[in-house]
Amino acid sequence: MKALFNTRMLFLIFFSLFMLNSCERDPAEEMPLRSMETAVPVILPQDSLLFVDLIGGKQYIMGQVALSFDETNVYVKVHAYSNWYLENIHLWISNKLLTLPLGKSGNPQIGLFPYKILNLADVSDYSFTLPWAALGGYTENCGATMYVALHADVHSATGQPGFEGAWASGAAINDHGSWAMYFAFRPECTVPDISPCCHAWAYGPLAFSDAGFDGSLGGWIYSLSTPGTFTTPLYVQNPLSEAPFFIHVGNVSYGYNGAGLKVEYEMFGGYSLSETHVFASTAMPQSVNPMMFGYTHAVADPKSDAYYIPLKNEPPVYVIAHAVVCSKLPGQY
Repeated sequence: MKALFNTRMLFLIFFSLFMLNSCERDPAEEMPLRSMETAVPVILPQDSLLFVDLIGGKQYIMGQVALSFDETNVYVKVHAYSNWYLENIHLWISNKLLTLPLGKSGNPQIGLFPYKILNLADVSDYSFTLPWAALGGYTENCGATMYVALHADVHSATGQPGFEGAWASGAAINDHGSWAMYFAFRPECTVPDISPCCHAWAYGPLAFSDAGFDGSLGGWIYSLSTPGTFTTPLYVQNPLSEAPFFIHVGNVSYGYNGAGLKVEYEMFGGYSLSETHVFASTAMPQSVNPMMFGYTHAVADPKSDAYYIPLKNEPPVYVIAHAVVCSKLPGQY
């Protein structure tokens, strides 16, 4: 009887351990899949400005990040639009993407970002000055790809409680995790040549390919829902390489007042405008062929151009800005 009892007890213990083991989840099964999108680097000439939208709530443009560099420093300025204030900012920048601090799930750990400012009081603008010496050196990084991730906590300027997290727009850090993003740029100490001339498009939140159009030449759609002035980069896809990256040749500003839209092109030194085309409507475009946009200039001033377009209907307003851009020729400005 005693032997039978011991046998039954051993069986029960063994069975319990087996069931416990089989019900436990493998940690690898609990961990979300990690997959980082590849950020297309933007070629940024020295002393030029790269503008990136500050996106909150996964879809709302709450501000803008402006990045530039000279021989001594990299400058990063964060600006919140009129309805928002900056509270905390965390910034990471490096030429080694694998050094981005990530948790086991693949999401970024902003508390480990090396540059930060906390507890800002009702501030709309904040700037970081980052010495090249701390980033590996000016000469060493000329022509290299730099990676940037910037997160900001913003709160309402109208007194509503709580914070909203916002990221500088770019590629997803973790496809299967949070909506955190990063972007890439390539500092150029000399002006890249785009001879003879190339198509350039103003950047926007919606790529042509995502809107169902041909995106082989780049191109984006910008949408405006509230009055204000919004500045976005003007990009040429690199014509000298099959690698997908863009050259930042100037900026386009949209000034919307509810009744009309002002579109202004400003070129960087080393580049000139040949012609411009603008689409602006409260309805989505039916074509992304610049010849069909309705607003066209053969540019007289190679450094800038401007349009004023009256609008009748309620927002949002959909805008596409296109240009034919050439490298500076001898005797030009």
